Amino acid sequence: MIGKLAPRQYQGVMMGSWMLVTGLASLFAGDFSGMIPEPTGTTAVATNPGYAKLFAELGAGSLAVGIALVVLIPFLRKLITDKAAMPRRSASRCCSVV
Repeated sequence: MIGKLAPRQYQGVMMGSWMLVTGLASLFAGDFSGMIPEPTGTTAVATNPGYAKLFAELGAGSLAVGIALVVLIPFLRKLITDKAAMPRRSASRCCSVV
């Protein structure tokens, strides 16, 4: 998809950016796992409030990002169809006189 949407001169930068974001996501996953509270009790009833709060915050953040992506769907579709609809110029056509 990056190869289709990105201009030819920026495809390398876009692929590198994709890999950078993937690496950052791994770092964030490590940070989020460090946010899990230590169990204070010996039963699930004693530890559930801490986990419920953390997962509610992560779920709300995921929901906000999901809503933002749904709002961006028309813009992204326009980018994809504009790129697919553009005719490719051939070397023989660019220099010929009609």
